[in-house]
Amino acid sequence: MAVFQKAFGRRDVTEVTSDEIMEFLVKITEGLKPSTKKLKYSLLKSLFNFVKNTAVPDLSNPCDSAVLAKTFRVSKLPPWMILERNAATYASRSNPI
Repeated sequence: MAVFQKAFGRRDVTEVTSDEIMEFLVKITEGLKPSTKKLKYSLLKSLFNFVKNTAVPDLSNPCDSAVLAKTFRVSKLPPWMILERNAATYASRSNPI
């Protein structure tokens, strides 16, 4: 929150654009894992939603941009396939002797 305040100062929240949010998030998440980048994006989006729901109902959330959502999305890995030989090994380990 302090980093956001330092970057945007006392600007009116309605003046913040998606491009500025993109620059800010890229700058503060450089070198971090994708899940951390997604978390920072989600927190910022929640902040703008909170402001919209409590103080400025007409606010257009700059984090609702499709480009931002795609950029800070965590790719889903396919589920692991358990082979028959592994399934037998796991089954024998789970049975108490």
